[in-house]
Amino acid sequence: EALPAVLIEWKNGLPEALREVCNRIATADGGVWLVGGSVREALLGNPWKDLDLATTLNPDDVLGIFPRALPTGTQYGTVTVRLVDSDMQFEVTTLRSEGSYGDGRRPDEVSFGDSLEEDLSRRDFTINAMAMDLARDILHDPYNGRGDLEEQRLIAVGEAEERLGEDGLRLLRAYRFMDQGKQGVWQPDAALSKALVSCREMLENVSEERVWSEFRRILSGENAAAILERMRTDGMLS
Repeated sequence: EALPAVLIEWKNGLPEALREVCNRIATADGGVWLVGGSVREALLGNPWKDLDLATTLNPDDVLGIFPRALPTGTQYGTVTVRLVDSDMQFEVTTLRSEGSYGDGRRPDEVSFGDSLEEDLSRRDFTINAMAMDLARDILHDPYNGRGDLEEQRLIAVGEAEERLGEDGLRLLRAYRFMDQGKQGVWQPDAALSKALVSCREMLENVSEERVWSEFRRILSGENAAAILERMRTDGMLS
């Protein structure tokens, strides 16, 4: 669908360095999209923070285009791109599909591909499964993330238990996303509510460092008390 007016205005305020990165990838015949939290925050009317890109180019190609780029997670397709004349940096990740999550933390196998929709299908929640084509002014939203934002709903992409089972940290991310600041507490749908209880043991597979990093973000939220009460009710704090 065409970018709504709110995204056109938001896009015009993006840094020139990001446009340069996108232009170089496109010149190398790569598809490139803005993905993840920045698209969600843009639709909520919030300023951008992290700007992450997805591309059809493989990590080696991205490293070849940008001499100052860092191979920060090439086994998962991620390269941190830095330009010569800018202090900004951007995570650029190759479109991918994933196998099973044997340890409940990371995929056992990652395959690089060229399907944006397949890449978005592995995201955690619909509000995080959107992508912006900045060159063509197109919003890719195969799971109605924009509609869920407007209705203040938190819904998993596909099967909720499967999504949470892939990475135990997604349980805490769900509670964090319930806290929408001045907009109050958003409620998960029935499937996600059930999965938060049935999958809670998956959190045991996550390192203490990752758990505390996410938990601190929950505690810093404007509605932390309500979120903690929900977590207590769901048995997450026992």
